[in-house]
Amino acid sequence: VQLLGMVIESASGLKADVAFRKYLFEKLGMDSTSLVSDAAGKDIVFGGARTTIRDAAKIGQLMMQNGNYNGEQIVSEAWVNASLSPGKHASYYGYLWWIDNVSPNRNYAATGDGGQLTIIFPDLDLLFLRQQSCFPSGGHQMPWMGPYFLSLIADIVTE
Repeated sequence: VQLLGMVIESASGLKADVAFRKYLFEKLGMDSTSLVSDAAGKDIVFGGARTTIRDAAKIGQLMMQNGNYNGEQIVSEAWVNASLSPGKHASYYGYLWWIDNVSPNRNYAATGDGGQLTIIFPDLDLLFLRQQSCFPSGGHQMPWMGPYFLSLIADIVTE
């Protein structure tokens, strides 16, 4: 995915953060979101965006509406479908989305290293968000997050 950032920069002639802001964040009204840069000053496109719960909800709404937001097709429905298709090496992961087709309430989720969650239950028309900082002592990875953890949340969601 980090290479995709370089492709975006080459194709658009813009730094990745500027391209994301122009083509995604502004169209969604996400005025509190920005990409994080690495130590070399390169924008990180595979994760690490700084955002608010309200802006994260807009990404959730965009996905729930198959790439459409407020009547405008921001990303194609084909891209949304492809991003939610399992990869050949992991049947539970798409384009940065954890995919749960096993739980009684099918869902897909984006998770942040700090414990943030955006979980979409498409059959229930439900968007679940959590914005929390819960770094374990000095670390930034959340090993307990993943398919099992997400399935526990999915199991408590009822119609």
